[in-house]
Amino acid sequence: MLIPEKEEFLKEIDKTATINVETREELIRIYNHLKGYEKIVNINECLENVLREMFGKYTTDIMIPYQFHKSMIGTVIFSVMYGMKEVTYTVKDIIQLTKTDKNPKGYTKQYVGQEIRDGNLKGNVERGRHVFVKEDVNKYLVTKGLKTIQ
Repeated sequence: MLIPEKEEFLKEIDKTATINVETREELIRIYNHLKGYEKIVNINECLENVLREMFGKYTTDIMIPYQFHKSMIGTVIFSVMYGMKEVTYTVKDIIQLTKTDKNPKGYTKQYVGQEIRDGNLKGNVERGRHVFVKEDVNKYLVTKGLKTIQ
């Protein structure tokens, strides 16, 4: 399952009329948790609160429409909920992960592309874009002396 780019994910959140500001912030935290950028200790409670806010405000049960499972928001929530083992990272994620105090913008897209061509960063191409698994990203980050993903 391919996790959406953060920009695409945010656009879908913003297009969804039923999402309030607090729920939007929680969805961003869930996305960051999935990608390993932050750790939510009480993730199941957080997921339930978001789903209840979106689909169960007026009932005791949370009734999730089938179409939601196919959405980017659904993909992220259910990937966390069901413990998706292999999250993929994109070139944009690599750039984000290489940001430091000395290099606040992170590596450039061109540099990451060169690292891929040189074989320093291992990955695959899915749907026309490079994707990397957590293990390979962490190996790469270690070789660069950078902080690894949780």
